[in-house]
Amino acid sequence: MTKISLTFLFTILLNPTRSSDHDSRRYNALKFGNRVPDHIIFKPNMEPLQNTFTVCSWVKSRRTDATIGAPCWLSYAAPTSQTGAFNEILVSDNGRYNFVFDKTWDLRSSFRNITSGTWYHYCLSWNSTTGTQNVYLNGNLIRSRSLEPGLSLQTDGYLVLGNDQSSYGGGMERHDVFGGELYKLNFFSVELRSLEVQEMSRSMCSEVENTLDELRSIRWEEILSVPRTGQVSEISTGCSCVKIEEMGRVVEGKLNSTLDLLERSEERSRSCQREVAGKEERMNKTLEELGEVQRRGQVCETELAGRVDEINAVRAETERLEEAIKIYQADSDKKSEQLNKTRADSANKSQQLNATRNKLQRLREENNELRRELDRTKKDNESCWAELVNPSYQPAETLETSKEEEVQTRSYYILPIGWILAGIFFVTTCLSLVSLFAKRKCSRTKCPCKNLESKSGCKEEMMTMDSSKLMLKKDQSEYFDIKNDEIELHDL
Repeated sequence: MTKISLTFLFTILLNPTRSSDHDSRRYNALKFGNRVPDHIIFKPNMEPLQNTFTVCSWVKSRRTDATIGAPCWLSYAAPTSQTGAFNEILVSDNGRYNFVFDKTWDLRSSFRNITSGTWYHYCLSWNSTTGTQNVYLNGNLIRSRSLEPGLSLQTDGYLVLGNDQSSYGGGMERHDVFGGELYKLNFFSVELRSLEVQEMSRSMCSEVENTLDELRSIRWEEILSVPRTGQVSEISTGCSCVKIEEMGRVVEGKLNSTLDLLERSEERSRSCQREVAGKEERMNKTLEELGEVQRRGQVCETELAGRVDEINAVRAETERLEEAIKIYQADSDKKSEQLNKTRADSANKSQQLNATRNKLQRLREENNELRRELDRTKKDNESCWAELVNPSYQPAETLETSKEEEVQTRSYYILPIGWILAGIFFVTTCLSLVSLFAKRKCSRTKCPCKNLESKSGCKEEMMTMDSSKLMLKKDQSEYFDIKNDEIELHDL
């Protein structure tokens, strides 16, 4: 297996030049003639370059009359432009034209040291966001300026190599013919850094462009395949032979490193085999442990099944208890309602009892008042009864008055006849007065005797009022008995 791998590696590493014709041509340069038709014109994809680009190329000037006109090796023209410019990009090999959007920028003073027939490296960058434009010559930044920010290139223009466009896609003139050579002309979709430009300018055979391949929008390999007009031919730059020698050294180094890598791989393989053996042993032990775990798992499953039955039984009991709790809660709520109702009834009864007590207190006060009135009435009745039974009975005041009158009568009537007549008149007068006084007394004291002339009727009334029990009716709903200084309440 090692021999096969080595043979395969030798086949690849020792045959680097057996690549496609496209790869071998990328080391060729383009040589332009001195006539107007000697140029290349095509429509590239400019969308990645609309807002930022960097164009770099190796340039060799061969015109001896460069002072006449401006030998232009790159021209990009669009039918319309934001600035009204015809050429949006124009570059000449004597430094006269270095502009974007037809903004003239003459840098011929910086190109004085460039002699005819000598290769030099040139880069032009532009950024729409900042409006910055930079020009590099042999890796050095020779000039920088700021344009109006926010501009963008049109995408439907023609790109001409070897002359200037005086009209859209045409109008080439004799004094603008390039007549030189170009190599590694690439458009990048970013603004390259100074260090990257310097690396590209160190050698025509450098591979810096290939390391930035993902940023190249227009590649030199593609330009070599574009149709040409006039005398435009490919010439060798000698970079391919240099590359072969370099690649041979690289192949030798790679071969040595590959052999070292194979030795290390074999050592790693042996180490891996030992590790695999150890892992197999550990795996067998793990399988045994796994079998034991499976057996334990079966036991656990059996125990788990029993636990599940217990859990189900506990769940059933829990559900029963929950149902009983719900019933108890319902009964408790019902009893709570009854208790609240009983409390409300008790409160109502208490209010009624308090009202009854207040009524009883008022009745007691009325009873006491009636008792006092009864005592007064009894006294008046006794007085009336004494008067009826004993007509000669008089109150103390009347007796005193009678005595005074008697004394006076005795003093005035000495004769017996006078005494007799006076006595008869006095008796008659006293009877009239007693009768009148009795009527007035009974009416003032609310005497129940309505017939003073009838002793038997008045006696019966007095006996009735003198009874030990008095029945009173109140509000036609209750009776109060007054007996022996106590009040009893009877409901009808």
